[in-house]
Amino acid sequence: MKNVVNLKWRNGKTANANTNSKASMGMIAYGTRGMKRQTADLVEKALTTGFRHIVTANYHQDHNETGVGFGWKNAVQNSQTGLRRSDIYLQTMFVPVGSPNYNGENVQLSMAEQVTRSIDASLRNLQTEYIDGVLFHNFRAKLIPVHQMMEAYRALEVYVDRGIIRDLGISNVHDAVYLETLVTQSKHKPRIIQNRFHTNRGFDVKLRPKFREWNLQPQTFWTLTGNGGARKNIHIVALAAELGLTPATLLYAFVISLGSTPLIGTHSAEHMRDDVTLAMQSESVFRDVEGEDSDRKLVAKVLGIKYACVRDPQSCAE
Repeated sequence: MKNVVNLKWRNGKTANANTNSKASMGMIAYGTRGMKRQTADLVEKALTTGFRHIVTANYHQDHNETGVGFGWKNAVQNSQTGLRRSDIYLQTMFVPVGSPNYNGENVQLSMAEQVTRSIDASLRNLQTEYIDGVLFHNFRAKLIPVHQMMEAYRALEVYVDRGIIRDLGISNVHDAVYLETLVTQSKHKPRIIQNRFHTNRGFDVKLRPKFREWNLQPQTFWTLTGNGGARKNIHIVALAAELGLTPATLLYAFVISLGSTPLIGTHSAEHMRDDVTLAMQSESVFRDVEGEDSDRKLVAKVLGIKYACVRDPQSCAE
């Protein structure tokens, strides 16, 4: 019998090549920002290692969406375990014309027309008949005016109605009112919120209760890059060694314990294996979570997060 990677999904199912259902969001996701010409090879490597959730963007200066398309196709073609398209959660992003990250022609189109152009291109680039997740892109915390965002979102909802997009979401929003507008005015409620995991964004501790209320799955980026000091902290290094982890996987485990999905962009096959192993064992990493919870308490202290917000997110609600 062929070996099948058993990687847990966010809904508690087990991902393997023996299911007929389409993939759900992963406990971890492979982010492809900045990979350029290496994108196809790295995506294939990530999928071969055991990642099943791939994140990219269209018309974004730091993403090679076409490379992701070739990467997953190569992984399926060369798979020794019967990997199929339906085992992979492909996620991309709509980037409006004029965004600082936008990389495309400076066309004069309405938001709805931009969405049509972008999604049609994404389907070609990704070599797929459907896309599992599409996010509306804000640049850092500079929010697109809400009426323009909603115009684009409603155009994306048409693709959900047609069965071409499965889940919708949004990025770089730390404003509860802005998010609430999206949630209350949308037909197909957003399922994903992708935000920076960093102290200058407050680690979203005040918004986490809202994420749960609105059934939003948080995705974190900059988990390592924005917290380099924590990775080198002597207490983090020691705890990671005690738990059989690296400082990087310890931080990912902490993020997962908060209910978030870390975006991971390593180029190293060894680190990919470490990350996939962590995802499979994430529920057993931290000891005595229901009791003293000393491990997570230490990580929270090093990051500068109030432990009370980890233990009881509602106590820190905005």
